[in-house]
Amino acid sequence: SGYYIPNLSLDPLVQQQSLAPNRPLPINALGTRFTLNSINLPLSANYDLNFWLKKTQVQQATNTIWQQSTQLTQTQLDLSAQVVQAVISARTADWTLAVLERNTRLLDSVQRIVEARFKAGLTNELALNLNRTQLETLDIDKENALRQREAAIAQLEGLVGGSAVVLSANQAPASLPIVDTTAMAAAVQDRPDVRLFQYQIEAGELTYKQLNQSRLPRPFVAAATGQIAQQADKLLSNNSFTYTLAAGISLPIWDWRNNRYHARAAREEIVARQALLFQQVSFASSSIKSAEANVLRSGKQIAAADKTLKTAQRTVQLSTELFTRGLTTFLDVLAAQQSLIGLQSRKAALQGQYLQSLADYWVARGGK
Repeated sequence: SGYYIPNLSLDPLVQQQSLAPNRPLPINALGTRFTLNSINLPLSANYDLNFWLKKTQVQQATNTIWQQSTQLTQTQLDLSAQVVQAVISARTADWTLAVLERNTRLLDSVQRIVEARFKAGLTNELALNLNRTQLETLDIDKENALRQREAAIAQLEGLVGGSAVVLSANQAPASLPIVDTTAMAAAVQDRPDVRLFQYQIEAGELTYKQLNQSRLPRPFVAAATGQIAQQADKLLSNNSFTYTLAAGISLPIWDWRNNRYHARAAREEIVARQALLFQQVSFASSSIKSAEANVLRSGKQIAAADKTLKTAQRTVQLSTELFTRGLTTFLDVLAAQQSLIGLQSRKAALQGQYLQSLADYWVARGGK
């Protein structure tokens, strides 16, 4: 905004000039060396009256701020997405660990039952070893989940710049967030990459406008006032006061068509940016639709997993009851338990996948 303010300067000057005897000056002192002392204390003001150019320059500066702000928003969005991804990875590991811990306790109780039946001669050692193997497999899966959680915490610490990120373990949520599928057109326009192209097009238009304005006449005014004297003790005297007023205009006549060629290049750049903007809008719309479909699909998968889990839990219950009565083998119980554990772990993974899809959808909408 300083373009709208006149330029002021205070330029004190002490000068001594020695004029040679053979100087080409028609004065009475010709033929003798002449020394001229001068002390100046001027205050100068200059102002370009080309207001239309000033306005364009201010708009260009503002546009640069908007572009940089948009790039900052995009960077913040990218970092936020990485932080969310790390938290979701840690939470998915938490939910998997909860499933494994719950089933470990269940298999521990089954192990005691199998051991009692084995001692009573009601079952063989195969059932005992199969259940123990299943417990050991769960221990391996827990170690893998703990490793995934530690990796997610390490990634989170690197992103937030903290060496002691605390993310307490938690159980799976009772309900997951609902996706907002409204106002997709507005979401496309709010994306930082789309807004950046819009600002770049505007910057090109301002450049084109400035080049055209440079062919217009440029009026200016200038003024200077101050004191001038040959001796310092007379510098502040009334007789040392002087001033200058000036006004002029610059009329462009011919620049070998350089300005016209630059304007044409700026116009072509605008057209190219408009084509890129159209392409970016199409890509943004496709990304939002794809992310939305992934969220909805993940939600349906969780609903299907819930339905299947109910059947699997009932199967485990029935097979356990039949085994305790001696009406079936432990292989049936083990198969039912393995199926249930696999489905529970799958649901935990699906919940994490749903949240990740929701985070991707949030990023695709420009953080809205």
